[in-house]
Amino acid sequence: MNITHKITYGDQSIPYTINPDPKRHARIAIHVEPDGSVIVDAPPEFDLSAIHTAVQKRARWVAGHVGEALTRFAHVRPREYVSGEQIMYLGRRYVLKVIPTDQKPHPVRLKGHRLEVETKSGDADDIKGRVRAWYRVKARDYFAKKISEATDRLPWIEEVPAFRLMDMTKQWGSCSPEGQVILNPHLIKA
Repeated sequence: MNITHKITYGDQSIPYTINPDPKRHARIAIHVEPDGSVIVDAPPEFDLSAIHTAVQKRARWVAGHVGEALTRFAHVRPREYVSGEQIMYLGRRYVLKVIPTDQKPHPVRLKGHRLEVETKSGDADDIKGRVRAWYRVKARDYFAKKISEATDRLPWIEEVPAFRLMDMTKQWGSCSPEGQVILNPHLIKA
């Protein structure tokens, strides 16, 4: 069970979550996530006051990293999925064009410098879902081609490795010991 606490550094009050980690036995680990949240992994038997004291000792380091994370995302606005927003695809920017329709919506399509999405409801969640599905299809096809091309150039690989797409928050991809390639579908944006 995760428990949230706060440390103070100057006039800042910084929340942190304690994550009991049975793999830890002697020390805590402090992580500042990309969104600025703070997670402290601690042995389950550690006393809460000892954890708080240890985190408070690192308050300057925590505050600095939280500040950096928040600065990185200060200019980023949440996506609204409305016409005029910019959508990334293969490293290029495209303008999202939302097209209301009373008919069955056509599939999402790239037309010139626009990504056209037809929708009956105009609901942001519907548009988001359609764009994400389009990204997944494009990513599947693009990565299948790239993996096949790379396999052809590598003489020690006899067959094209299996791959799958998986949304990941902290990494772009990985390869299992069995050789299965796992890729983040958001890579298609870059």
